[in-house]
Amino acid sequence: MRVFGLKIDLRPTAPLPGLMMAALTYALLPRGPRRLLEALAGVALWYEAELSHVLGHLVSSRLVGAPVDRIRWGLIMATLYDDNDVTPRQHIGRAVGGPVGSALAMLCWWALWRLSSGKPIGRLALIALASNMFLTLVSWLPLPGVDGGVILRNIRKL
Repeated sequence: MRVFGLKIDLRPTAPLPGLMMAALTYALLPRGPRRLLEALAGVALWYEAELSHVLGHLVSSRLVGAPVDRIRWGLIMATLYDDNDVTPRQHIGRAVGGPVGSALAMLCWWALWRLSSGKPIGRLALIALASNMFLTLVSWLPLPGVDGGVILRNIRKL
């Protein structure tokens, strides 16, 4: 499968995060008539958060001249590069795009949540805000295989 000219390697594990998000959202939401529908919306909103993160990587990697070649979509969406022989600055530029994409989406959802508090769309915006906030925060962790770890490793090389 191809999207925006990129090969998408869809793994059998791709539905698992959405199902976990539905269960988590259902467990955390207060009882009410829309609880199940909001939990199901949590699935779509989780994938929106992942897509916002990946789009950030797509934009930043092109800006630094080291574009994404394909995406592996399993437990998480991961951007993959055929040419990984790039400068530390390019690695940093590619890595920073994901957290920035997540943060921008988080700010948009926060604004919608603030504007529609108390309305059904406000609860959906809060779910999306939480998903994007989670990805924003986790992606900055200085761990191997996480954007923050890539950034830290390449700062040390400079």
